[in-house]
Amino acid sequence: MEWPPEYALMPHEHHGRPCFEVLVDGHLVLSDLKRTRIGDNEYTFEVLETTIAESGESAVIDPRENEIHAVYSPVRSRSLHVYPDDNYESYGYVLNDDNRKADVYKRKEFQLRDPEE
Repeated sequence: MEWPPEYALMPHEHHGRPCFEVLVDGHLVLSDLKRTRIGDNEYTFEVLETTIAESGESAVIDPRENEIHAVYSPVRSRSLHVYPDDNYESYGYVLNDDNRKADVYKRKEFQLRDPEE
């Protein structure tokens, strides 16, 4: 994956599956998040821990510990991501335009690839 400078990837999860990455170059900021449900498909987040990965370092997202995370790339970065072969969908959290409260998100499913491929 190539990450443009100042790119922020929304809070997301991988439906209970682990995610493994190795940073090839650059820096990535990984934030583990705690989700709090505040309404029907409405959530807020609290940052639990933030780590910075540098070139050559690896990271594992273990859903048994905490699955929801967000990624920020302060500089142009490249990483190798490895997912289980049945990991063809993900769930992201996008700002809820229907709710004018600040920092309220709704959960949406995203297809990462065609499950038939």
